[in-house]
Amino acid sequence: MASTTAAFAPYAQAAVSVDKDGTAVRSKNVTDVKRVATGKYLITVDPQIDAGRSVPQATIHRTGNWGSEIYVGSETDANDTNVFLVWTGVNAAASDQPFHFIVP
Repeated sequence: MASTTAAFAPYAQAAVSVDKDGTAVRSKNVTDVKRVATGKYLITVDPQIDAGRSVPQATIHRTGNWGSEIYVGSETDANDTNVFLVWTGVNAAASDQPFHFIVP
């Protein structure tokens, strides 16, 4: 992941602000962000953070399209215990949208 500005998130294990093209703008304990398909992003966090035991949260950035949707979950591959999935869309169709993601 390209160098990003450090995020100030004192109560989060991991946090990242992501542009709709998958570029991380600022982050904390996030090692990689990839846009793998329209509206689908993979977020890799520090290996000490277990995605299967975490309660991640995500929200569309204020510059996203009105009526945007966002969903978040953990990667199901047992080898990727520190990877989260984020899906974004508009009107029930996949669409690239900017968003914020945290693991409290």
